[in-house]
Amino acid sequence: MGEIAVSKGGYGFPLNKQGNKSGDYPFFKVSDMNSPGNERFMQTSNNWIDADTLKELRAKTFPASAIVFPKIGAALLTNKKRLLVQESVVDNNVMAVVVINQKECLPEFLYQWFLTLDLGRVASSGTVPSLTSGQIQKVYVPLPPLTEQRRIAHVLAAVQTPIEQQARLIALMRELKSALMGKLFTEGLRREKQKETDIGLVPESWHVLSLDELLTRTQYGLSVRGEDTGSCGILRMTNQVEGKIATDKMQYVNIGRKDFEKYRLEHGDILFNRTNSLELVGRTAIHDIEGEYVFASYLIRLNTDEKKLNPFFLNQFLNWDESQRRLKSIALRAIGQSNISATRLRTFQIPVPPLEEQTEIITNIETVIGKIELHRRRKEILEELFRTLLQQLMTGQTRVNKLDFGAFEAGTITEE
Repeated sequence: MGEIAVSKGGYGFPLNKQGNKSGDYPFFKVSDMNSPGNERFMQTSNNWIDADTLKELRAKTFPASAIVFPKIGAALLTNKKRLLVQESVVDNNVMAVVVINQKECLPEFLYQWFLTLDLGRVASSGTVPSLTSGQIQKVYVPLPPLTEQRRIAHVLAAVQTPIEQQARLIALMRELKSALMGKLFTEGLRREKQKETDIGLVPESWHVLSLDELLTRTQYGLSVRGEDTGSCGILRMTNQVEGKIATDKMQYVNIGRKDFEKYRLEHGDILFNRTNSLELVGRTAIHDIEGEYVFASYLIRLNTDEKKLNPFFLNQFLNWDESQRRLKSIALRAIGQSNISATRLRTFQIPVPPLEEQTEIITNIETVIGKIELHRRRKEILEELFRTLLQQLMTGQTRVNKLDFGAFEAGTITEE
């Protein structure tokens, strides 16, 4: 790579020199790579630097179309890479920058090639993985002629664009879901007057009760190590997605009939993540899929008294942003770990509408969730197409001049 690009570090600015959006140049950090819209390009930042500060600290900017990625720690292992869209400043502490000789290589092509590179394999191993400029420069890049680079980048970008569109739609639908939940869980559907309670405003006819008054069972899961094969699936925290159970990252266990009957999940069981990082503790999902499953020990099974509380209502309420905030506030914290015991969870208060209204609230929320799921599936299909194309084009298995561009424009890519 050293023949076509130069790898550099960014610049570490003191916090008191990092301004707001009134500055002249965006100052990018690893956290900006997670901002909505930054799927392929680094284009939104929370920190800006003015020209006078650059001059004072004798710092340099990087040109548009440089490639940036994390160079140290857990962030490096996420394998995120982005292109700068304008002249920018980049945080030296954890970011690497590759400035490209555009007479030899197109930035858009090299960026796409970088997506095939596992940074963790290139990095130095150890307690904290890290990348040096020297390690990056030694990486070998197969380089076709500029005309072919341009065509490859064009084809891949044409698939990435709808992926990014789906990602934006998912983000917008999640914002809509959050706003809808806030309205439904505080105002209800009957246009009632609200009353002040220990957990905030709720409609006058609603009760506020502790889970202890509403649950018929709280049960810790099974302490058995999951394997790639086994007699039944064991659900873990990774199987909780958008309040539902996902089975694409399954592990399995071999257990006796007695244990299976004790821990077997039934339709409507709620799985509550009782111990993990503070970010993940309190994650909740409801079991509503076919098949025979048990659940892991760091999950708690919750069963409601369905004469008082619909389990699907409770699942949605616990997944509401405000509920997640409240749950985290009652978690007991240790270094890198937080915990909410079943006993502590039972003290958690929730609003309880009439059962009919609970059902209507569930229907409203799940309509939005269905739209999120639709966009998520579309995004997954496009991502699979992109991965296949990326691998084939970057290895020469498929040459770009052999692609049927008529079919490509119509949405289906084939070889002539």
